[in-house]
Amino acid sequence: MSRHLKFQFVTILLILCAFLFGAHGQAAQNPQTYGGPDGLTGADCEGVMMRLDFIAIAAEESGKDQAIIVIGRLGTGETSRKMVGSRLRQVADYLNRRIPRERIITAEGERVRGLGQLEFYVGGKLRSIFKVKRNRDLVAGCGAS
Repeated sequence: MSRHLKFQFVTILLILCAFLFGAHGQAAQNPQTYGGPDGLTGADCEGVMMRLDFIAIAAEESGKDQAIIVIGRLGTGETSRKMVGSRLRQVADYLNRRIPRERIITAEGERVRGLGQLEFYVGGKLRSIFKVKRNRDLVAGCGAS
């Protein structure tokens, strides 16, 4: 193979890699939203716990010092601050099965319009949003708390 063809091949390969890794990086920045228009009800225990496992795995892969930050927000029509506290406690207890408690940070955020939600940040980046049906727990009764 001539030197010119090798150069073209390497150049094309580098451009292709940059495109593929660049596209992958863009996709990774968009958080996954779960719950649809009706919100999660706690009835799909396996699905919720699987998604929480994926968040824990992402934190493990990010490094030993990476925290999971969970922000709980009440939605329209939810009045009890105990509800958001309960949701945060449930997911923290479940995540604690894989991640040390000191790496799980929970906080209550401002109210949002529509469904209440839990936002999960790994390595400082928003990874997932769980929309929760009004006045419902997320994993209560699933054997997770």
